[in-house]
Amino acid sequence: RPEVIFMENTNIDNIQNDVELEAFLSDKTEDEMLDIFIEKMLIDKGYSELDEETKANFRNEIKEELIFRINEAIVASLPDDKLTELDELFKTDSATAEKINDIIERSGVDVSEPIQKTMMEFREVYLSAGAE
Repeated sequence: RPEVIFMENTNIDNIQNDVELEAFLSDKTEDEMLDIFIEKMLIDKGYSELDEETKANFRNEIKEELIFRINEAIVASLPDDKLTELDELFKTDSATAEKINDIIERSGVDVSEPIQKTMMEFREVYLSAGAE
């Protein structure tokens, strides 16, 4: 595992690699982490000069897609018995964020790995899209 670099009050523009990015994101809430992660992708893609409305649209679209992919990765990491429990929640229209999170927590699966992997893969694909 790479050494964690202390980066308090780091300007996101100065983050140079994935190790620094991971260290910077480590103490943020999930929502803050996604927002910062997405902002850094936009900067790295060369979109920092776009008008604010266009960037806001990009941010919203990227965040929606990234959350969808993260949720897919979490579900894919769950054992079959927990997938059955999730399926039952949705079949009975009783699924709430709290009930879903409870199933995930009780699964014993450390979801941080599939979340991080999904985010880094998403970033790689996003940044390479359109690159020739």
